[in-house]
Amino acid sequence: MVNLTRWVCVVYWSVLTVGLLLPGGGNITDVGPFAGYPDLAHFAAFVVLACLVRLARWPWSIRFEILVLMAHAVGTELGQYLVPGRTPGFLDGLANVLGVLVGMVIGEATVKLLKSCAKGGGRWAG
Repeated sequence: MVNLTRWVCVVYWSVLTVGLLLPGGGNITDVGPFAGYPDLAHFAAFVVLACLVRLARWPWSIRFEILVLMAHAVGTELGQYLVPGRTPGFLDGLANVLGVLVGMVIGEATVKLLKSCAKGGGRWAG
């Protein structure tokens, strides 16, 4: 289960990064439930990423995970300065950072819940 979660995490993280740094107007916030709400889309994308990172149970401390995710949240936004047709925004960056924080809280709560529900010596026990 942990290996699958790690693969999903890596794939999602990669797709998110590419999507945030694609040139031109092909923006995920132009379609679907987030159409017209780009800050909400950024927030939701980073909530999912942070939850996946916690659930993947990487051999890192939670502080290190937060540091890496915060650097990614800010770095991808600032990186848009270098991408033709993309414009970084303060509110997008703030939504990224808040998404990381909320996602880490949700992810950690989920990990604790799964541990408490685990029976015997399963992967989530202990």
